[in-house]
Amino acid sequence: MRTRLAETPSNVRALTPPKPQGPYTDLCIALDSVGRDRAWFAEGGVEGTPLVVLAGAEKKGKSWILAQLVVSTVVGGSWLGAFPVRKPGPVVVLDGEYGAHEYARRVARIARAEGHDPRSVLADVRYHYGQLSLCVEDET
Repeated sequence: MRTRLAETPSNVRALTPPKPQGPYTDLCIALDSVGRDRAWFAEGGVEGTPLVVLAGAEKKGKSWILAQLVVSTVVGGSWLGAFPVRKPGPVVVLDGEYGAHEYARRVARIARAEGHDPRSVLADVRYHYGQLSLCVEDET
């Protein structure tokens, strides 16, 4: 059984982040929004849309942290035990590092540790390994 967290109350207006002006965002506008309600994906940890790219030094646990976010998003739990996921549901994973076997093993291990059925979690993960072209070729 999947539990869903409560939606933002209708009387709370989520703040829209400032729009970039060209390639840059006006940080003075962003500063004005500090302290206001924000649209969280994982409250206190990931803001806004659920598109997450994590960068950092090699062998520091990035893949495990993201696999934990995948499980928390699918089951509607708290990411890293601290950040409640406010937009639970299926997940798309683009992986250029491990491959399907290792990724499934990691997600299953996290799911089991949290008391979830690994197969039901993995059923809601759309996984792609390797190169992915995000460009559409003009056929004219």
